Order: sequence, then structure tokens, then C-alpha cells
Amino acid sequence: GSYCVPVAPLPTVLKDDFNSNLHPDLWPEVYGADRGNLNGETMKSGTALIFKGEGLRMLVSRDLDCTHTLYTQFSFKFITKGTPERSHSVLLQFSSSGGITWHLIDEFYFTQTTDLLFINVPLPHTAQTNATRFRLWQPYNNGKKEEIW
Repeated sequence: GSYCVPVAPLPTVLKDDFNSNLHPDLWPEVYGADRGNLNGETMKSGTALIFKGEGLRMLVSRDLDCTHTLYTQFSFKFITKGTPERSHSVLLQFSSSGGITWHLIDEFYFTQTTDLLFINVPLPHTAQTNATRFRLWQPYNNGKKEEIW
């Protein structure tokens, strides 16, 4: 609830360049992704987390203290061979209930391959809590190595 306070203060920033092995303390849930680069193309930080697996594609962060956080930002690229269905978009969500309920912040839908994008999304006031986690989730995809992000 609104009066729950973590025993130890949570970090206020989560920053990862994915150049080393994934840290389960930062990313407790990672599905359908591998570290690497996109078609030999180096991302800004070097290595990227690439979602191209079969089935579930999702990244969930650890809880963060977002009481003073105004936005979230990350690099993003989408690769597709054709025009994907609208339901194949990638959702940015937050939870302030330990992952029990999720709320939509933004939806990323692209009809074609994009350049590398810098995403900067303002956080809604309801996400500015002392224990907020984030999720990037693609509910549907056409299978392995299709609609890569």
C-alpha cells in the first residue's frame, strides 16, 4: 500500500549497457532475449539485449525508488520483414504492487524496421512510488527471429 516502505532503501537509478552477463539482481525476469548485436550493428553501448526468441518476450526490472523520477529512457530498435499486426507491439508497463498488477505507460508499434531510437517517456504520477518496477513485454510475435527488438 501507500504506507509500505522497503526495509533497505531501493536504488533510484537502473543503468545497464549489457556488455557483461545479465545481473539477476537488476533484471529478475528475462524471457526470449540474448545479449549480442543486431545484424552486426553495434548499439551505442556496444552490446544490446535482443528479443528474438520463440514464445514469451519480456524484461522485468527490479523494484526502484521512483518517488523523484520524472522519466525513463532507453535505446530501442525494431526489425521486421513485413508489416506486423498491431497486437505485436511492445508495451512499457509499471507495477507498484510487486508485479501483481501492471499499468500501461506507453506502446511501441512500428510498421517497418526502425533506426536506433532514443526513447524518453515521462512517468505518470502513479508510477512515482518508493517501489516501482518496469516491464517491456511483447504479448504476441510471429516466432523466432521475427519482429526483433
